[in-house]
Amino acid sequence: MTPYIKGGTNISLKVITYNPIHKTHFLLHRIDGINALDALHKMYAHIYNIKELLQQKTNTEYASYTVKWCHKDKTETNYSFFYGENMEAVMKKFYYHKRREDYTILYAHLNPKLK
Repeated sequence: MTPYIKGGTNISLKVITYNPIHKTHFLLHRIDGINALDALHKMYAHIYNIKELLQQKTNTEYASYTVKWCHKDKTETNYSFFYGENMEAVMKKFYYHKRREDYTILYAHLNPKLK
């Protein structure tokens, strides 16, 4: 988790995931709080709620996406999976702290909903 001061007493908390296979990090979620404890509580609630919604396969504003991509300096193709509100949100998670020109997105698509 990477907290940073947003301004005044507000804090922004980011949870970053890391895949050791392709040694790449992605943004899982970002949330703001009035202080560190508030941000941690909000993040826990968000992650817990998403987990519950996905296990129940209920309707949620989050959908599952697959991104096929490669890095300009490597030959292998990678697949990464995201949950997001839309494709724009998924691409923001993908490109978090990355130089866009270093990556080629071969395709990104919405996965079918599981029943």
